Amino acid sequence: FTSEFDSMECLGRGAFGCVYKARDIQLKMDYAVKIVCCEEKSLQEVRTLSGLLHRNIIRYYKYWMEDSGYQWNILADSNSSSQPRDNSSAKYLYIQMELCDTKTLRVWIDEKNTQPL
Repeated sequence: FTSEFDSMECLGRGAFGCVYKARDIQLKMDYAVKIVCCEEKSLQEVRTLSGLLHRNIIRYYKYWMEDSGYQWNILADSNSSSQPRDNSSAKYLYIQMELCDTKTLRVWIDEKNTQPL
């Protein structure tokens, strides 16, 4: 991850991992990169995303696996289910996706509600 991207910021965390805003070093473009502990459920997400192409669905670009999770120990809570039980054998799934506007859905809805019809 760090050899191809400059991580800019953590956009959010969930029960299974983190999403980072990351800049591709070669292309100079920003993407969202989701990092999760690799399990069958996360591979199922990649299979589903790779078959979708719709203007209202986040675009999937590619995935890869690594033996380490970027800043995993810093960001994962010790009680969280997102932290693997045995770090030495953990595999991490990286999912590169389209980076959308960083507004939350709530902010977008509030902005739209203030505009005239």
